Amino acid sequence: MSKKIRRIGIVGASGIGRIHARIFNEHNIEVSSILGSSSSSMQQTKQMLYDDFNIHTQAFCRLKDFLNSDIDAISICSPPEFHFQHIIEAFEQRLPVFCEKPLFWNENLTSKKLHQSLKQLKKHPHCFLQMNTSNASFIEQVSNKLNDIPEIKNFAFEFFTQGNHRNRCIAVDLIPHGLSLLLQLLGYQDISHYKESFSNNTYECQFLYGNCSASFRFEEKPEGEKRFKFVVNENEFTRFQKVIDGQYQVFLKHNDQNELLSVEDPFCVYIKKFIRSCEQTEFTNGFSLAEQNLKLMGQLLL
Repeated sequence: MSKKIRRIGIVGASGIGRIHARIFNEHNIEVSSILGSSSSSMQQTKQMLYDDFNIHTQAFCRLKDFLNSDIDAISICSPPEFHFQHIIEAFEQRLPVFCEKPLFWNENLTSKKLHQSLKQLKKHPHCFLQMNTSNASFIEQVSNKLNDIPEIKNFAFEFFTQGNHRNRCIAVDLIPHGLSLLLQLLGYQDISHYKESFSNNTYECQFLYGNCSASFRFEEKPEGEKRFKFVVNENEFTRFQKVIDGQYQVFLKHNDQNELLSVEDPFCVYIKKFIRSCEQTEFTNGFSLAEQNLKLMGQLLL
């Protein structure tokens, strides 16, 4: 498969999809269609995209109409419980899919159903998908700081957001981020000795990832602080974001050094990868990485 993307359709463009819209637009991909839950919300989102980014787009409330519009691929930013349906329907239309994490999830999911659904997606003749494992790019971009580590024994990840998830739902929202970092760092490993604790606004867990001791600490408060930090053995990296000359820029601070390492926006990294992969003679299918992330998530939460 080789398919140059000229037009993208975005499912759920008012939240994280707004960032997708901005970045696709910046890379000369027309955001030609958006899909939402109601006519009124779609008109508001359509106006927001025009006001913020000068994006002219069509708004749809029905998935069938959206998929039949003039698009070359879709970006899925809807709630996880709708992902599976949206992915399958896109495959039926032979549309490449760029999907937010997790690949899919719902409150009634079982381990058996998770594996059955993954098998159904994987065996589809038009399974062309990449998942936004954006934060894994940080591991790639600091690899020079980690090359001399003979064995990774400890990994810690803290992610505080202004999200509105509560209790164990915080894990569904944020665990895929931590797993993407571990997959990039150590590949797919067995998980054992999992322990978790949570409150209204926090979720914490500890487990063995192969031979590496891993811990995640999450917090979601609409008015709370934002924090993103990961630690590999003794190497601590903290993310900072700034707007310089009107441009959004991302930095990592290594340990207690004053120097900020300029890194590429992870969203840009993975959206560019998706665009490039669609244009290759053989589509670089990222489904296996999305599958691994979800299987690990299932081991932790199901």
